[in-house]
Amino acid sequence: MSRLVLFLLCTAIFSGCATTTKRPRQRVLTRADIGVLVQALNAEIEKKYKPLQHKEINRYVDELGQSIVSRSETMPPLPYRFIVLRTNEVVVFSIPDGQVYVGLGMIKNLDLEGQLAASIAHELAHQDLGHPLQVWRDRILGVYKPGMNRTLHSDKGFEQHYFGAGGLLSFDRVMEQEADENAILLLYHAGFDPRVYIAYLQALQKIQLQPGVRNMLSMHPPLEDRIRWSQNFMRSLPPKKDPKLTSSAFRAIKRKLNLAMRTEKRRKAKKVVK
Repeated sequence: MSRLVLFLLCTAIFSGCATTTKRPRQRVLTRADIGVLVQALNAEIEKKYKPLQHKEINRYVDELGQSIVSRSETMPPLPYRFIVLRTNEVVVFSIPDGQVYVGLGMIKNLDLEGQLAASIAHELAHQDLGHPLQVWRDRILGVYKPGMNRTLHSDKGFEQHYFGAGGLLSFDRVMEQEADENAILLLYHAGFDPRVYIAYLQALQKIQLQPGVRNMLSMHPPLEDRIRWSQNFMRSLPPKKDPKLTSSAFRAIKRKLNLAMRTEKRRKAKKVVK
């Protein structure tokens, strides 16, 4: 009888210890957290880059992006937006809520609609694969304190804090390869010749040689590697009937963009004369 009592006492003691010992709860990003972060990040981005005020160019880029999303069966159900930034930097990036930012510098330096579609498809591929949220969980939760907004501010400067190694909008090599391969699939299903993705990467090779051109190529693996694994992946795709490379709409937008650039140069010249 005494053994039974002793056993019950021990069980009660250990049970009590189990109920009072709290395991640390793993923090997760809630929808509310993401909403706060996206709002704050939008504000930071628009401090650095002003959105372009040109209805036709904005509409064209948005329609191009939406056409890629609509042809995919795997894209997460997000309110995708494609925002053109008034900057000569060769930038294309995205944030976790489905917003994709395209710098004018990218559009200016590409010759084919398919190349522009490829740059957008790469960012959509990150969204499709869930990479932005993975990065935010790893990097934001690692320094998460009450008052999450301070995560968005740093003494490093905008480019380093967001696009530099370990930045809030940068991805590792494995993620970039996955995004390149998935982007080719997105282009393929959207009706583009998948080889246009190689043409896009080759255009970036030329862009990086231009003096004074700021770009985000440093946050990606070397272009030679990206071309190699993209070519290898492309061999697995069956031939596509009548794939497209460009369009008259893209050529029209390029003409309007060139006209707007000339008009702005003349306006600035007049100001200098005055």
